[in-house]
Amino acid sequence: MIRKLAPTGITAAEIDGMIIHSFLGEQRNSEKARTIKPGDLKLEKEYALVEYLLIDEMNMVGLTLLAQLNRIICAAKHADPQVPFGGVNIMFFDNYLQYRPVYDVPLHTDFFLPIKSKLNKIATEKQIQQRVARSLILQINCVVKLTQQMRTDDPRYLQLLERLRRGECNYDEYELLLTRVVGQSSVPLLSDSPWNKAPILVFRNEVRTQLNHKAVNHKAEQVGQTPIVCVAQDTCKGNPIEDRVLLKKLLELSDSKMEHLSGLLPLVPGIPVILAQNIAIELGLINCVNGIFRQLVYQKNSVSTDIISEEFSKNARYVHRPLYALVKINKSKIGCNLEQLEPKLIPISVMEQTFRVDIGDMLPKDKKPKSNRKTVLSIKRRALLLVPAYCTTTYKIQGQTLNKVVMDLKMPNETDDTAAVYVPLSQHSPEFAIHVHSSLMHDQILHDHSMIDIGANIGTYTMYSTSIRRTTISVECYQPNIERIVRAIQLENVSKYVTLIGNAIYSESGIYLKLSKDTLNVGGQGLITNATTNQMASVSDQFTGMKVCQKKIIAKVAIYSSVDPLSRELN
Repeated sequence: MIRKLAPTGITAAEIDGMIIHSFLGEQRNSEKARTIKPGDLKLEKEYALVEYLLIDEMNMVGLTLLAQLNRIICAAKHADPQVPFGGVNIMFFDNYLQYRPVYDVPLHTDFFLPIKSKLNKIATEKQIQQRVARSLILQINCVVKLTQQMRTDDPRYLQLLERLRRGECNYDEYELLLTRVVGQSSVPLLSDSPWNKAPILVFRNEVRTQLNHKAVNHKAEQVGQTPIVCVAQDTCKGNPIEDRVLLKKLLELSDSKMEHLSGLLPLVPGIPVILAQNIAIELGLINCVNGIFRQLVYQKNSVSTDIISEEFSKNARYVHRPLYALVKINKSKIGCNLEQLEPKLIPISVMEQTFRVDIGDMLPKDKKPKSNRKTVLSIKRRALLLVPAYCTTTYKIQGQTLNKVVMDLKMPNETDDTAAVYVPLSQHSPEFAIHVHSSLMHDQILHDHSMIDIGANIGTYTMYSTSIRRTTISVECYQPNIERIVRAIQLENVSKYVTLIGNAIYSESGIYLKLSKDTLNVGGQGLITNATTNQMASVSDQFTGMKVCQKKIIAKVAIYSSVDPLSRELN
């Protein structure tokens, strides 16, 4: 017997398989492992005939989960623990260059790399099991590499994706993406069909929520209807939360922190929505499946017009006790039509989840505890498992093929993972059916290829860098030297590789740092921290070349796109 498994519901449905956690009989993110007792007949029956396991989206499977799978199969098969997976053959699909598993460590984790914070510490049981799982991965004895890209056959774009995987993109690939930046005359407007129906992909849940709210408001104005906002029912220890300020802040928290139950869910008939959790995988009612919202059914006398959030129009109606929503889900596998409902029209009822939240930052100063202890509350929330689908995070679309998408490639400052850009760029099907929104995607595409020449002088090192086609940020304060650099750039025809910066940068802590000629160092430059007295200052550890290279976003600079040497003016 072969069992097909996947870490997510949408992938499990695509391969007609099961979620790994369901197969193991364990809850996702559960701190307690499944208890295995000798002679567990139910467990033995579940795994007795299993000879092959097919695991899709291996990148989202972590070492902890893999260790649990190995432990349970070995117990069910009464196999020697030293025999990998109790003798069951395992086939992994997908690749490592995707998003990492949530609440787990990737399968490719190298435990031999020294970590200062963990030196001389005794490994926990969880860490030991992770090392066991890593040893299992190292015993893989057959690898098949698929070389044909099925989503697109455009040779230039295929080359871009392949080089991006290796972190070797050049300026030609960067310019190729620039041809799809929104706002150019050559790029269709997002308000025109079919782009007005294309989903927007972003990296942050907070951005996703705000864009969805704006899109629903726009849809309401467009069709001339009053938006409906479903208000979640939050209770603490079985009692309603009476503090209005606290309740409002809880409702406005990102649904990613609230078990994917939105505190305020705006709805207008006809808007696209997705399910926020798995309801019934065998019926196709799975996390991230798309649908169209048709109607909301709610209790009488539960509607008010009292404004709860400024993000919605003033005439919005707030429904405090929704019962269920009717959603058209074309991918549902319900074989029969529900009574009095058209085909594929599915009632999605409210769900109840309990979560813990630290309300320390939500309390006014006079109500905050004097000690440093956390003020954590256990909140029970009842709400609809729906989210508007105008905008979604790049994590949610992993493994799917999209026809047209609008992407924001400006990553969060702390993100430096190649997969963060590669995944959304590789998930579309037709040739260049993609809009790239971000004039600041330079660092994400050309990462690890830039040189920063602070105090460029006459541009010797700048020209060395551009000769090997490295993008270069050249900082120089002396006007005659700037003119020399400009002439050299023009002679070598390398202007597309150089960004010329004049005279001003800020440190990471926000201190203004001005470059000026250093009279004690001929041809060199120093830093002025007092513009009135021109007092020099040495470069401290708060602003070093290494920091700039690792995190270029901290260099807030005045950038000059061109220089006219004859007029001696920077443009």
